[in-house]
Amino acid sequence: MPGGNRAIRVACALMEKEGRLLAAKRGIGGPHGGLWELPGGKIENGETPEMCIRRELHEELGIEVEPVACWPPVRTVLPGLTIRLYPVVCRWAKGRIRLREHESWGWFSAEELPALEWSPADRPLIARWIKHSRGERA
Repeated sequence: MPGGNRAIRVACALMEKEGRLLAAKRGIGGPHGGLWELPGGKIENGETPEMCIRRELHEELGIEVEPVACWPPVRTVLPGLTIRLYPVVCRWAKGRIRLREHESWGWFSAEELPALEWSPADRPLIARWIKHSRGERA
């Protein structure tokens, strides 16, 4: 499709602990380097978002997670790229975080999240999670 955007499907983890959301900061270099994101990655052919999030969090962070629910996908259009982001609510099953592609990570409250510099595709989802965490309609 000449002049069109390339489209990708990405799964991301919504993992909460004591009212705080897990986020990871991308390493410098590459697309969106140095920005914060919800951990996850591209959904491969034949994968569901839940399968993808299990694989990606094991590969990127060295942890095992149990998907428990999915939120509606979020579509973000960037120059040359359309991202359909599939949020997967997860429970930490086991493992200790070992950063492989990120430079840092942390658990952040609804009050702390807006101060982070987010990857564009994650921004609408962060706003939705903040409303959800405060008991507002998302």
